[in-house]
Amino acid sequence: MAHNQGDIVWLDMAFSTADGRKERPVLIISNSSLQSYDDVIAVKITKTHIKDGFHYKLTDDMLSKPLPESSSIHFSNILTISASIFTSRKKPIQLKQKYLDEVLDKIKDLIELE
Repeated sequence: MAHNQGDIVWLDMAFSTADGRKERPVLIISNSSLQSYDDVIAVKITKTHIKDGFHYKLTDDMLSKPLPESSSIHFSNILTISASIFTSRKKPIQLKQKYLDEVLDKIKDLIELE
């Protein structure tokens, strides 16, 4: 299944501090140019919201359907992953274009040369 920029999909991720795994959402930020490699660039979504400039609070009106919990995009966690590891039991949720544009602008600001 091809995934699109702006899709929120679920990944089976290992805990960073202990044994075990948990299903976690990520937002795909790459465009379709990577699909032939089965890779996507994504940012993690977390339950934690900190007003530090690296979190983007998600609300239900920003999404095609609500996430199970209150969540934020965490800009400092950008990763490249294989689309084949997405959990297929859940259908993707779409971040509406207006908000996707804001997220992509914030990421561009973070990686812009100084």
